[in-house]
Amino acid sequence: MDALLPATPTEFFVFLLFGGILAYAAWVVRSFARDAAVERQVLKHGEDAEATVLELRDTALRVNRRPVFELLLEVRQRGRASYQARVRKRLGPHQSVGAPPRKSSRRRRRRFSRVSENAHRGAGC
Repeated sequence: MDALLPATPTEFFVFLLFGGILAYAAWVVRSFARDAAVERQVLKHGEDAEATVLELRDTALRVNRRPVFELLLEVRQRGRASYQARVRKRLGPHQSVGAPPRKSSRRRRRRFSRVSENAHRGAGC
């Protein structure tokens, strides 16, 4: 049993040094694990917050013919300082931006053949 305890001051110092390093490493690992658990909880269940749109900008991108907008938000959560976040969102299928949709610049031409009245009557009508 006496062989496990440090006998000289150098051994005692080395024992305390390695003990301190191990304690610090355990504390760091535990804090990372706790932060990861909190992040998983927030991602799974979310947190209540309120956001105000500060800026709305059209990105000129379209996804499935729907416009993509970039929003600058001011987010406020209870017990935390407010912060700004920039997100990109596209409109849902039944949402509108207030302006009528643009018509396509392509012209579609349809060709119809003329049917004479005699040919139409001769078809048995």
